Amino acid sequence: MSEGVGMGHEPSPDQRLDPPEAIRAGKRSIRLLIFVCISVSVLAACSSSDGSRGVSDAQDHRAAPRFDTPTLIAALKNAGFEPHRRGPRWFDTTFATHARNYCVDRLRMTVYEYQDRAERQLISATISNDGDTIGNSSVRWSGPPHFYARGRLIVQVLGNAPKLNNRLTEILGPTLSPDSGPGRGIRCSPPHDP
Repeated sequence: MSEGVGMGHEPSPDQRLDPPEAIRAGKRSIRLLIFVCISVSVLAACSSSDGSRGVSDAQDHRAAPRFDTPTLIAALKNAGFEPHRRGPRWFDTTFATHARNYCVDRLRMTVYEYQDRAERQLISATISNDGDTIGNSSVRWSGPPHFYARGRLIVQVLGNAPKLNNRLTEILGPTLSPDSGPGRGIRCSPPHDP
């Protein structure tokens, strides 16, 4: 029988891996494969020509590489809104990051903030056009979800709030959920002055 690649080829003793090393090598290969698949998915989502996954730095001359919560709040204040924090920050497992609710124009707005833009893009690329699916999670919202993304942020408003949604489109770019249905906004109460 000839030597070489194919059936019946037995590796030499110095080519064999001991079982623990073989398991580690297999795990490294699987991690590499997962990383490559995620990277390809993100690149494909980010290069979509319709801009439905948020504003890219190339598409938006106003883009700040670290567009974050304070930047968003300042932009809303400059537009005449009075955003107020509502409750503590929490970790949202669906979005794999911390989130905080705000009351803006008596409507609830949730801000999900990531460490960097690339991390945010991994999640925003998985939001369905109707906003009811994020990654592998199917979500039942209490109103039609409207998602926006820019920089490190994903912003959600539940329900139709034309004034706020229009301003968020100007600040953050087009909604990630254009097929979200109509409905009323989820109300919140502004803080009371002491």
